[in-house]
Amino acid sequence: MKLKLLFILVFISSLIYCQSKPLLYFCQEYDYEKGEVGQGSVFTPGQITVMVKANDPLGLKEVDIQFDKLNMRTGKYEFYDKIPFTLNPKGNYFYFTKDEMQLKEVGVYRCFLLSGDKVIANSSLEIIK
Repeated sequence: MKLKLLFILVFISSLIYCQSKPLLYFCQEYDYEKGEVGQGSVFTPGQITVMVKANDPLGLKEVDIQFDKLNMRTGKYEFYDKIPFTLNPKGNYFYFTKDEMQLKEVGVYRCFLLSGDKVIANSSLEIIK
């Protein structure tokens, strides 16, 4: 009985912890009327829109979106691109897109929302032909 209760408490605390972190995900574009268009994790080469949603304001003004690409020969991620953005510190829902924010090469990428060297949120996506 004690083991079952301990398992339930650990499970619930992990859910609470997971939900307290900002969520980073992707779409083809953000439209003010339609919202997120083409949400997913697999895209064709081109411009990508990064979305971040948090329960509370992020409290950040200067951030970077960084992409690292998986090197299939070594199995390690390598720096691909980093794009700076300015935010409203009181916001908790953001979309990040710029003309230069393009993933042109087929492969697997990790994406990070960074504040300095601190990772705020991250996720992965794949670019296919």
